[in-house]
Amino acid sequence: MPKKKKQKIEYDENGRPIVPPRPDCKRCTKPKWEGAKDEQPEEGWCNCGRPPKYKAEYCDDIIAFFKGQPEYLLDPEGNPVTTKNGQLVTLPPKFPTFEGYATKLKTTIQTLLTWQEQYPEFLEATIVARHFQKQILVDNALLKNYDSKFAVFVATNMTDMKQKSEKEVTHKGGLSLTTLLDQANG
Repeated sequence: MPKKKKQKIEYDENGRPIVPPRPDCKRCTKPKWEGAKDEQPEEGWCNCGRPPKYKAEYCDDIIAFFKGQPEYLLDPEGNPVTTKNGQLVTLPPKFPTFEGYATKLKTTIQTLLTWQEQYPEFLEATIVARHFQKQILVDNALLKNYDSKFAVFVATNMTDMKQKSEKEVTHKGGLSLTTLLDQANG
């Protein structure tokens, strides 16, 4: 292997090495910061940092991911099952999660949350994705594709659905709260 030539290092009057100028930033066209990494760039220097991984096409991609692809019912031999009029019997798509989408992009949930804050169009796309997620959950639960307790757990913890329970509150005298309120107003 040929030996690398050592570059002659020049020093300024304070004894610091003089670094040749770096190319300008491709995003803001300001010169790149030549100081220490832990220092804030001075006025007039590039402060862009690492380019974000976010791409505008993620808006359509997350909706497509959450919309899912229908799966077809197969017989024991692996052939698609059809109805009497020849249509394929479809099953609802598998339940999509934001963890699954983050894994697909090789990123994290925190990154997705940051993108929701920084890019309004991505926030809008995740709202639409949540609607698809909720519909897939309901469809699969109604078809009994999920254990009912698991479906309730997922619905209450991952969607806006909540369990409601009504309790009749009675007075010590045996009167219901509704009756007491009626008497007080009447």
